[in-house]
Amino acid sequence: MTTIRKITPEDIEWINKNIKSDMNTIWVSNEFCSLSYEQSFWNPWFVLMALDTILNEYKLVGFILWESDSYRRYGEITKLYIYDGWRGWGRWKMLLDKMEKYFTSIGMSSIELLTFTEKGRDFYVKNWYEVLADYEKKYHENDKLKRRIFLCKKL
Repeated sequence: MTTIRKITPEDIEWINKNIKSDMNTIWVSNEFCSLSYEQSFWNPWFVLMALDTILNEYKLVGFILWESDSYRRYGEITKLYIYDGWRGWGRWKMLLDKMEKYFTSIGMSSIELLTFTEKGRDFYVKNWYEVLADYEKKYHENDKLKRRIFLCKKL
């Protein structure tokens, strides 16, 4: 059983403590930065809680972070994350659907995001996102080429 709720200060603390050990996922943004609850004041981020049947308690197993621009009427997903061991069973889609419904409820007309993997691209395309740009770029002379895939969905 899973449920989605707004993020709390305790969730932020747990994510900051535990996220660095589990980086193998579809990151929308490829850089980790510490989160603060104040950042979620204007944008009510959401967390995915799943029932651990052994402990009979709910655990934080994923989250979605976002920003919005009410002037341009679009939302931007900055991170969508599900922890290893909890992936599958449509949990990414659950968070994405929740975010899309929330964006619609606050008057946003589209969602934009950036992903870095073919797996991420395929996930969003399967959920009706349109690829606007797909390119590779080197940011520093000694870096490898890094892929960037920019996607958008009209709501």
